[in-house]
Amino acid sequence: MIALLLEALLSLLGPAAMVLLARAAAHGALDSSRGAGAVVRDPALAAEQADQALLLYVAGVAVLLLGRALSVWRGKGNIAAPLLVPAVATALGLHVAVQMGYGDPVHYAGFPGRDAARDALLAGALGGALLGQPWLDPIGLVRQTQRLLLGGLLLTFAALLVAGGGPSGSDQKLALFGVQPLELVKLGFVLWLADFLGRRAPKLRWQREGSAWLRWPRPRILLPAAGAFVATLLGLLLVRDMGPMTVIGAVFLWMLYAVTRSQGWLIAALAALLIVVRAAIARPRLLGETFAERTGMYLDPWTNGLPVHQEVAEAAWSMASGGLGGQGPGRSLALLRWGHNDLVIAQLAEDLGFFGVLGWLSLLLAITLSCAWVAMNARTPERQLAASGLGMLLVLQTAVIFSGVTGLLPLTGIVAPFLAKGGSSLIVFTLAAALVAKIAESGQRRAEEEVLTELRWSSLEGAVITALLATGATAVAWQRTQAAETTSRGVLIQLGDGSFRHMHDPRVTEVARALPRGDLRDRDGEGLAVQGPAGRTWPLGDALGTLLGPASGTSVHRASWMLERRLEERLRGWPERPTPFVVWYVDEGGEHRVILAGEGAAREEAEARAEGLPLLRAELPNADLSAFAALVHLSPAERAAKIQALVDDVASRTVQLSLDAELQRKVSAALKGAAKRGEAAAAVVIDVDSGEVLARAQWPDVDPATVDWGTSDKRLTGVYGALPDKTGLRGVLQSGSVFKLYTALTAARAGELSATEGGPDHSCSQKDAQGPLFTRKGWPQPIHDAHGDPMHGTIDVVRGLEVSCNVYFGQLGLDLGAARMAELAGLGVEVAWGGPLRPGDDGSRQLASTAFGQGAAALHPLAAARLTAAVASGGVYRRCPATMEDDAPCVETRLFDSPARVTPILQGMRLVMTSGTGRRLTAPAGVRVYGKTGTADADLTRDERSSGVRSTEPHSWFVAIGEPDVGQPSQPQRAGRIAVAVVVPRGGAGASAAGPAAMDILAAVRDTGFLEPQR
Repeated sequence: MIALLLEALLSLLGPAAMVLLARAAAHGALDSSRGAGAVVRDPALAAEQADQALLLYVAGVAVLLLGRALSVWRGKGNIAAPLLVPAVATALGLHVAVQMGYGDPVHYAGFPGRDAARDALLAGALGGALLGQPWLDPIGLVRQTQRLLLGGLLLTFAALLVAGGGPSGSDQKLALFGVQPLELVKLGFVLWLADFLGRRAPKLRWQREGSAWLRWPRPRILLPAAGAFVATLLGLLLVRDMGPMTVIGAVFLWMLYAVTRSQGWLIAALAALLIVVRAAIARPRLLGETFAERTGMYLDPWTNGLPVHQEVAEAAWSMASGGLGGQGPGRSLALLRWGHNDLVIAQLAEDLGFFGVLGWLSLLLAITLSCAWVAMNARTPERQLAASGLGMLLVLQTAVIFSGVTGLLPLTGIVAPFLAKGGSSLIVFTLAAALVAKIAESGQRRAEEEVLTELRWSSLEGAVITALLATGATAVAWQRTQAAETTSRGVLIQLGDGSFRHMHDPRVTEVARALPRGDLRDRDGEGLAVQGPAGRTWPLGDALGTLLGPASGTSVHRASWMLERRLEERLRGWPERPTPFVVWYVDEGGEHRVILAGEGAAREEAEARAEGLPLLRAELPNADLSAFAALVHLSPAERAAKIQALVDDVASRTVQLSLDAELQRKVSAALKGAAKRGEAAAAVVIDVDSGEVLARAQWPDVDPATVDWGTSDKRLTGVYGALPDKTGLRGVLQSGSVFKLYTALTAARAGELSATEGGPDHSCSQKDAQGPLFTRKGWPQPIHDAHGDPMHGTIDVVRGLEVSCNVYFGQLGLDLGAARMAELAGLGVEVAWGGPLRPGDDGSRQLASTAFGQGAAALHPLAAARLTAAVASGGVYRRCPATMEDDAPCVETRLFDSPARVTPILQGMRLVMTSGTGRRLTAPAGVRVYGKTGTADADLTRDERSSGVRSTEPHSWFVAIGEPDVGQPSQPQRAGRIAVAVVVPRGGAGASAAGPAAMDILAAVRDTGFLEPQR
């Protein structure tokens, strides 16, 4: 009586609680609708339909409980199982609740809630009908229809092979006219096997062969069962469904062990099963493409690179977001693909957390233990095996799908009992529980028999093992999925077109996308690129566009020098992980075919290289979103507040640059005029004391608000167009005589210069019709000074810089030698094309040419400005990061010990302005200028020709050091100096185009407040 009262109470409380949970889930799904896509269902109507659907579930439970009541009333000597039917009724309600809370019922046409309630009605009605009818004995029916049952199984496989179908792109044959008959196959096989083994239980127990502990039944007794088992497995293999194959195999082993109690048989069978599983994982394609893909996901869930196969990763994200208590019924933070079906356990974990999963497992455990209890007390071996077998079918299927979702085993496609969408499974497991209840109705054992006792202990062992497995699997799975790293970890996926991308948990990417991009501001806080309500604006317009680049886009449109790309991590608010994703391709006649990707790529890479395959390595970024992972576990209100705080905190994502906005405008204006004398113009201004860039401008430039960054217009993209960066590596040109500063610094490092020594003397005393010259035996032609230059006699570095004597610096370079000439570049001084300087062999004309500014002498404006700043700082070369962040540390390299070694260089540069090649330039009032002209002869390059350049004028260079015009000149070190480098491609002589622009820029520097001369 107590058991009946308990069952009645649980039969009311469990379903009532599930009705409330399902209603909360439906309304939670409505509340969390994100408004994406077209509205397919009115929210009020959706809520009304959900409430109506719940009536279907209530009706199904009512029929089930009515059938149970009739069964209990009719039975004689009932086996008390007060948890069985209440657990099933509650599990049906949990199924409805999970499906009611899945997805977005307003914008998602496939909302599964109503279908789930209808399936629950059908399952409850069929289960109640089976319990309520008085004439059908399930075990007797199986015995009477054994051959018909086996024939039905074979016909099912044949029908599936002919007319069956599976998910799109799958090679499985799961469904037949919308129904999954394999669920019935499992049920029928367990019942048939229970009857077959039960009737032969005494023989199987005692007619054994072998010795001592390793004894097993005689083969002839097992032959029919083994044949049916093999036939079933072959049928499942043909329809490519590994899930039922695994479950049926495990149930067969269990039931055979329960009857025979043969440990030897069990060990041999488990060993064989392990060998088969290992072989299947090692060669998965033998079992079909679908199994191969699922095995690939299992072996490497995060970087398998399979085409759009990230289910295990998505399940891990979903479970991790649930935590202990879940997000709330129907309030999952993201729509989980297959969250209503294959990954429904993960959906449950996100909605209801660990306690929700534990509740579901507790219901299944109650059903399984009830099956075991009924089996322990059933009156015949057939009934004992049927009850325990049906219980083990439930627990083993749960174990397989639970392990698949949590990554302990490959996904197999079987469904989670009493959770997943689909009426076939729900009906079958409800009928299985009803069958066990019918066995309980048939009464307890009438007398103790040895066979019944043996089976009783087997049922008890099964119950204990079930409880231990449920506890252990839950703990292990939760440990695997609840690490903080899971939420912030990305997955590598291959798209349909063969390309790869890096996908993150949408729960954290949603936070990342909500963050407005940080600003780019100058050293005083003035905006350079500002994010506002209407989008991004660029206050400097075309005075600073190319260097900034677009705020978003592909790497093709966002070149490597662009600050929006270089500073991407700081501006967006999250960094990249140090290890990128790696994908390997093999080049087959220009076609790139993926051969491997993922964490196991190292071994496969070695094998591919051993085969001589031409491999190409591709790296994908790997964002680190760990800073947002903790937000997933907050309450909705707390999460919204935290996200809003992050959105408002633009300052943490704002980057302050060393640039000065006012100076940048003025430098840009100066370059507009200079560019008219050549093809373009570019300039860099550096604070000598810090090495920071104060201005970095070019003309032509673009206004980021108006330019099409993806254009192919040659006027913009040509070598001197607006889009290439002409201040950095894309602006490398023959440097002409400004490179003589490099040669002079090399001489200073070699100890040839000092405060009192102007360097070694060399003669400029030979001349021909072209002008002064120097040559050596074997040279194809001599080195000349500029046409019309006088002979300068014997001179040193000071005089050589003043008059820009090629003859002198060519001889100086030969004296220094190739190794010394390359030494500064080896220390980090940026010259040439970004690689090591190869000035030419010792004694060669190439070496001499490089020394005076031709040959291998090439610079871009930023490199020229840094070189000039090294002279101005007494031989300290400072190289600040290309990002130009105001707070970024700069690398300092002391080129030589004594700053006084630059004195002759400064003296020569000062003479350039007073009596040398720059004497006609007018220095800004109050500013003392040290200058160096550069006139770089260069043939037209292929890029110039393709861009339509026809001028063969030299490149016009000018570098300068500015300081207040007070105190003694040519001091090796002095605070407050500014270095400037200007180039006007094809602008002619250095003093004619770049020189005047440099004077305008120094005036702008003074007016901006960096130089404060005494007037």
